[in-house]
Amino acid sequence: MANHRLEISRLLKIHSAIASGNRYTVAELAEHCDVGPRTIKRDIALLKEEFVAPICVSRAKGEEGYYYERPFRLAPATFTDQELLALSVSLQVADTFRNMPFLPAIKGALQKLRQMQVEADRQIGEIAGNISLLAEPAPQEDVQATIHFNELLKAIEQHRQVRMTYYTMSRDEESERVVDPYHLYHYDGLWYLYGYCHTRKENRDFAVNRIRRMLLLDLTFTAPSTDDIRRRLGERYANVSGTPTTVTIHFDQAVARYIRERIWHPSQQLNVNDDGSCDLTMTVTGIETITRWVLSFAPHAMPIAPARFVNRVKKDVQALAAIMGDVF
Repeated sequence: MANHRLEISRLLKIHSAIASGNRYTVAELAEHCDVGPRTIKRDIALLKEEFVAPICVSRAKGEEGYYYERPFRLAPATFTDQELLALSVSLQVADTFRNMPFLPAIKGALQKLRQMQVEADRQIGEIAGNISLLAEPAPQEDVQATIHFNELLKAIEQHRQVRMTYYTMSRDEESERVVDPYHLYHYDGLWYLYGYCHTRKENRDFAVNRIRRMLLLDLTFTAPSTDDIRRRLGERYANVSGTPTTVTIHFDQAVARYIRERIWHPSQQLNVNDDGSCDLTMTVTGIETITRWVLSFAPHAMPIAPARFVNRVKKDVQALAAIMGDVF
């Protein structure tokens, strides 16, 4: 089977050599690319036929070799301003996820792009300097976590179960688990595995960096559809799993404009009242997390429904009041 990556790399080498004006011969190009003369001749024909390269050959004494009859660019057309802007933002995003397991592949792809368009690389650097994406600092790269990430990708693709030793932070202990790995996702600087835990008999989330040891098993499983997995993950608020609950929160005039300008959850419905206040309704998982979020807007937010959500916020407010009373 042909290695298309090597072919493309060789074509770029041949193009660069001819574009240099040094009239390389077949033998010199073969040595330069570490292939035989027949391969070079085939590549020259490919450049002329598929890329319409204006390649000519001179056999005059002292000038023997290939040259371009007129200026020729093998690279794609220059990027538009919008394409440069999009690529600059992509570079910022890649830098934000410094612990991404496949970051070396991203860097390799960008390096090839820079080799193809030097001028574009300079412009990308200039534009990237004008853009910043502020995010929480990513953790340091964990070599073991990267190995586990790649193994999990293989297990997901092959629908193979994994046995893992997993560290649970809340209990400060390690436990043995057999898991059907369904999906990998990134949230708030960390990678997580979503799958069925045979120990807990339910779907669970596992932080990849907390997997201490892991082994792929020969046992296979049937995974839910990708659409179903994405739907389940999309129901969450702040990546907390649980039973979906529809909550409604009232925000007064002081913060309503701020609430209206953002999308807080895919399921949200917003009702703007005549006095400028608003009511936000969402179907989410994780009542504890949504409670903390509501309290962050105190005293400008008030839970309306359901009753257990209202009572949970009220309980936390009373507990905070008791603590504050003891302090002051």
